[in-house]
Amino acid sequence: MKTFWSLIFVCLVTLVSSLPISQATSWVELKPEEVVERADVIIKGTYDFSSKPRSSSFIFDGYEYHINDLYKGELTTHEIVGIDAADVGWAEEFQDDGGEFLLLLEKVEKADFLVPVAGPNGMIQVKNGQVEEFNHKRNEYYQQYIDTKPTVKSTSTTTVDHPNNDNWIYISLIVVLFLTSYLLIRKKRTRS
Repeated sequence: MKTFWSLIFVCLVTLVSSLPISQATSWVELKPEEVVERADVIIKGTYDFSSKPRSSSFIFDGYEYHINDLYKGELTTHEIVGIDAADVGWAEEFQDDGGEFLLLLEKVEKADFLVPVAGPNGMIQVKNGQVEEFNHKRNEYYQQYIDTKPTVKSTSTTTVDHPNNDNWIYISLIVVLFLTSYLLIRKKRTRS
């Protein structure tokens, strides 16, 4: 009976350790010039929240993104682009009201898709061609940026073909722990 409870305990510990970790992040506000400089790609368009999100080992989920304008970098017309999972609700609501986003994106190690520079610093709300930022300086800067910066044609097809899925790690860990527990219990029984 003791081995049964040991096995149950090991299984519970394994399951709890395999649960996703909740992450919270606070972002430092960056100057718009710094955000533009850090950005590898700058695009304007909309997220496709009806697409299946692609997870990462960071706080961002990747969604298909329909690109209307490309200002910097090279992408196709449809890309997987990151958004902080906590921002999906209000972003979807904003788009449903006719809004789109000017995204200033950078590559990070923890995701296989581009993500907004320093979270909200790289997500600029635009509605009817007008920037809707609460900070007046940022609003003015980005409005001037989209009004004066010419868009570029995309020649690259840098889509990411492999999802970043860490579930295999959890499954492998569970299998190894289960097999180890089973073998230990079996070994104890043969000694008895």
